[in-house]
Amino acid sequence: MTTLVSERDLGDISVSALAAAADVNRSSFYQHYERIEDVLADALDRELEAVDADFRVVDPRPHTPPPETLVRYLTVVDENRTLYRRALGAHGSPQALSRLLHRLEGSTKRALTALSGSHTTVDIPIDVIAAATAGSVLGMIVHWVESDAPASVDQQARWIWSYLTEERLTHQVRP
Repeated sequence: MTTLVSERDLGDISVSALAAAADVNRSSFYQHYERIEDVLADALDRELEAVDADFRVVDPRPHTPPPETLVRYLTVVDENRTLYRRALGAHGSPQALSRLLHRLEGSTKRALTALSGSHTTVDIPIDVIAAATAGSVLGMIVHWVESDAPASVDQQARWIWSYLTEERLTHQVRP
């Protein structure tokens, strides 16, 4: 699947082509999936699992280096830039985008809860702060993969980590 999406736009891939590439028949595909986008979302999930990218906060203080997990995940994204551009871009997969957003949101909520319990310094529940943060990080990743002159993996990781550890985010929860 990832090879096909790297070679063609998602809308140009048929179930027949996908089944042939996977050396299965169409009926086998439909026994496991409803849409091609579901296969892509599963493939991207496996990419995350392969690098153990659960995005737990290692040291949320400002001016700390980005966690290795973030760098490893962005390295995978960079090595598969065309795939991620097609999966997450304007004509990509809503399922893949949504699944990644929810994964980021869950990880962010767990990290914020570990940092603060359930206490916030603003009148916004932690799950809402986590959703906003996850959306921002996903937006940064999508912008990066769609860029004609992308930053390096290390620079992108520093930008994302700087955003996550800035006072404006961490002041919203209290230890």
